Formats: sequence, structure tokens, C-alpha cells
Amino acid sequence: MSKAAAAWETIESIGNAPTERWGHTATKISNDRVVAYGGIDDEERTLGDLHVFDMQTHRWTTPINCETIPRTWHDAVHLPLKNVVLVFGGERTESGDGELAVLSDVMVLDTECFLWFPPAIRGPPPSARSGYTCTAIGNEAVVFGGRTGRNRRSTVHILDTDDWNWKTAQAEGKAPSACTYHSAIAIAVGDKIVYFGGNSFSKSSNEVHVLQRKVEETSSDPVWTWFQPPMVGTPPRDRTGHSTTLLDDGCISSLAVGIHSGMMQVH
Repeated sequence: MSKAAAAWETIESIGNAPTERWGHTATKISNDRVVAYGGIDDEERTLGDLHVFDMQTHRWTTPINCETIPRTWHDAVHLPLKNVVLVFGGERTESGDGELAVLSDVMVLDTECFLWFPPAIRGPPPSARSGYTCTAIGNEAVVFGGRTGRNRRSTVHILDTDDWNWKTAQAEGKAPSACTYHSAIAIAVGDKIVYFGGNSFSKSSNEVHVLQRKVEETSSDPVWTWFQPPMVGTPPRDRTGHSTTLLDDGCISSLAVGIHSGMMQVH
């Protein structure tokens, strides 16, 4: 979508494009490259292939020997200080009947040589889940929400990628309801993550919640706090399964596309 024209445009790509799929991730790893990984196809097969799209040349490429564990409904986050993409959890097909198993593993993609590796994880990991968000603040990956079967999650888990240690954050303030298929955007100024929408099993939401990380001089551990910012303007309707994107001018305003009663809207 063109921000200046506020209009959608179709890009004619070249190269070996990915097959049709959904439930995958598309992760920006530089100013001109996006990595697409995983998903599920029309025959209900989970996919483990990886493709790189160059936004300058509009060319798709497939790195050699870069296929890994098939998964869908996961999240993938780029850690630019380490030049890696981190993937956690999701689901994959493990039987011939198409039934999906929920995952709790961590895989890391080195974006310089395009090789996957499983890091040596310490600490109690989050429970297996899909439909969560994983967001980077510095070298920490923040996992929130998601589902295991019919159970929604509301806990905050932190993976410190300097020592690959999981911790459960005891966040202060009023947390959002346990939800799934919401969106999350990291705001570097102030170490904040902005969460929007999602589904709490009985209904979708259009609420905005912010999780802020602060480092106190009296403690070596950061303090995590939830709050709801004062809002102005007309908000998007309740939605789930949408996406949000931080615009390049640094504003907290975002592009949000989601489905509610068959609608498709941009805000």
C-alpha cells in the first residue's frame, strides 16, 4: 500500500515466488528485504520453506538448504542488533488427518548466512501456543497472549537473547484480557509495545493497551507496566486477525487491516 497515495497497488514480482498460503509470517530484515516463512496451504499442509523478497528489484529468491520445521500461526521477530530472526511456537500438522499440534520451541535464523539453529534455551518457557505476538525491545523478545486449544493466555514472557533465558514478567497495572490474534508494535522511544484488538473467545476487541519497560536505578531487573493511553478520533471497529505497521515517520499511528463481519478496512 502506498502511504502517500493512500491506495493499494499490485507489484509485479519476478523470481521463484512462494506458493499460495496463509498463517505465515513476513518479516522485514533490512530496508529492502522481507523474509516469508511457513504457513498452511489449500490442502491443509503446514509449510517450512523460506523465501526472501527484495523490495527494490521485486525479486523472490529461495536460500539454499533453508527449509526448517513446518509451522503456521506463529510469529517471527527480527533482532537487528544480532542479525537474526527469532521464531517461537505456532502449530504444525503431525498426522494424516490434518490435525494441528501446538508448538513451544524456539528457532533462530541467521540472516547473514541464512541458516537455522536451535539456541540453548534456559529458564521455564511459555506454554505451547499459537496466535500470540512476539515483539522485540532491544535484545529481548516479548511474547504475549495466544491460545492452546480453547484456552487464551494473558501472561507476558521475556526471552533475553544475550543468554537465551526465559522469564515471566510480573507486569504492573491492568493487563488486557487474555486474547489471541491481536497485533503488537514496538515503539523504540520509551521502550513501549502497543497492542490492539484481538479475540477473547467470546468477542473481538478494538482496545489499545501499552506495555512499557523501564529500568530502575535501584534494581537490575526492568519494571514492566501496562496502561491504556487516552485516545482521540474514531477508532477502528472490533477486529481480530488484523495487522499493524509502524509508519516510517515514527508516528505511533499504524496501518491496520482486519476482518469483522466480512469487512476489510484501513485506518
